[in-house]
Amino acid sequence: MLFFKNFKKTNITKDLPFDEALQEILGRSYRLELVFTSSETMKTLNKTYRGEDKTTNVLSFALDEYRGQIFFDADLIRKEAKAKKITFKSRLWYLFLHGVLHLAGFDHEGGLKKARNMQIVEARLLKKYSI
Repeated sequence: MLFFKNFKKTNITKDLPFDEALQEILGRSYRLELVFTSSETMKTLNKTYRGEDKTTNVLSFALDEYRGQIFFDADLIRKEAKAKKITFKSRLWYLFLHGVLHLAGFDHEGGLKKARNMQIVEARLLKKYSI
């Protein structure tokens, strides 16, 4: 089940198959909150939980086995999309999948093999949903 908190009043594209992908990756009983917040808040979260004194586009937090939160910096995502010449919707979709995979235990830090495994799953999901 998916919940949205939109502190930035961002025009969220809710027509993306968030629920379907969430159920596929984490199961039907997982409760996920998507939080769209400011660069300032993301910078604080990133410094507090990762030791990085800068904003980031996405952060995932597992609250317990069946609940989690994914925070997005919508302004940064919009800038990244423009720089990559893709839509906000496409960039958001990739970062949603990326965040959910982190909640499922995938990681891209700590070695090339781990990073490659995560990339393979991301690519499969991106192809499957073709957003």
